[in-house]
Amino acid sequence: MKEEWKDAVGYEGVYQVSNMGKVRSVNRKDACGHQRKGRVLRPSRDSDGYPVIVLRKNNKRISNRVHHLILEAFVGPRPEGMECCHIDGTKRNVSTNLEWNTHSKNILDCTKHGTNVDNHGSKSGMSKLTEEDIPNIRDELAAGFFLREIGEKYGVSRSTISDIKQGKTWTHVE
Repeated sequence: MKEEWKDAVGYEGVYQVSNMGKVRSVNRKDACGHQRKGRVLRPSRDSDGYPVIVLRKNNKRISNRVHHLILEAFVGPRPEGMECCHIDGTKRNVSTNLEWNTHSKNILDCTKHGTNVDNHGSKSGMSKLTEEDIPNIRDELAAGFFLREIGEKYGVSRSTISDIKQGKTWTHVE
């Protein structure tokens, strides 16, 4: 496949995306009139493992999933109620592997490809707690310890402990 570049939707004249999954800034003059040389940008990964890139717009930094930028540039705007689907189940961000589709179709595809991962509890990339911590936290709550005290002990916020107490989170742990 020959690499093709198009303007990133909403960032026209500043950033471009390629059908091969790359994002670059373009040669341009900045607000002060200085010439800026464009370059290919290096994405990071979000908590779900998808490549994300931070782009600037109106002096604000905006995080964008790379596959959304590619789909919008090469297919068109996201239809209402649709989400980005990786056709072959990999997180490869090439235009031939991406499509807009329904959430239920995306879940079915994830199940078919074996990529429907359980991200509950400690499997979440953002979790500071483990499944083993939860019964101890519940015991401490029952013993009358303050939310703040428990949160400090485990390195989490008071609201995290409150959510556990109210049964809003960690419900999968007995």
